[in-house]
Amino acid sequence: MRIALLSTDGRDDIVEGYIKFAERFWPDRPWPIEVIAGDPEGSYSQRISSYLKSIPDEVLMMAIDDFWPYQSVDQKAIDRAYNYIVNRKSVGAIHLLHCTSTEPSCPDLPGFKFIGVQDADRSSNGAFLTRRQYMLEITEKIGPTLSEVQDAGIIGMTYWERHANEVGAKWEVLCPEPNNPVFQRINAACEAQWRHDTIPLVAKFGIDLDMTKRPLWDGTYPHGDILAAL
Repeated sequence: MRIALLSTDGRDDIVEGYIKFAERFWPDRPWPIEVIAGDPEGSYSQRISSYLKSIPDEVLMMAIDDFWPYQSVDQKAIDRAYNYIVNRKSVGAIHLLHCTSTEPSCPDLPGFKFIGVQDADRSSNGAFLTRRQYMLEITEKIGPTLSEVQDAGIIGMTYWERHANEVGAKWEVLCPEPNNPVFQRINAACEAQWRHDTIPLVAKFGIDLDMTKRPLWDGTYPHGDILAAL
């Protein structure tokens, strides 16, 4: 079991922040963090597919570099979810962040709900356990349909997620019930810039992290504009 941390080149300081917050707020984490870095403008689908084919794990956790673990992470709940997905080959993913599923609770995994194909939360969203075959199937079906612009770096990540439910419809997917916080986090950056509350939060906890490598977020979404035009 490993944690695959998605990132892009030039975001080493954000990755370092994730790891240091994990050390502070997720001390009972039993799995190593492995960074999947790549060209910010390179193919997102190709990066994911190549990585998944290079590892033996049938189940792994995937995360995004700027969704830092914070306040509390319920390792026991994650362990229960991990055992559930390992023992049921029909389950493609179990999300660890809060979601808005419209489906019923899962009787065999207390504290979690199923996610319907119609629910937007079915796609990946920053912290989830996944079966390698599920991710490969989605990536290999979506990847060839994308243009170079649609599959580029951060754009590709978001575009890919928007279409994941369509391709992964035959798989079961679960997420925590609203009253069952499993993976609490802060979104440390936006558009590769620090959010305004990130710097004082790092200082508050005395975490040694160089915050001078990137500016504060200016409130604009250049990647959002590109996505809207696709």
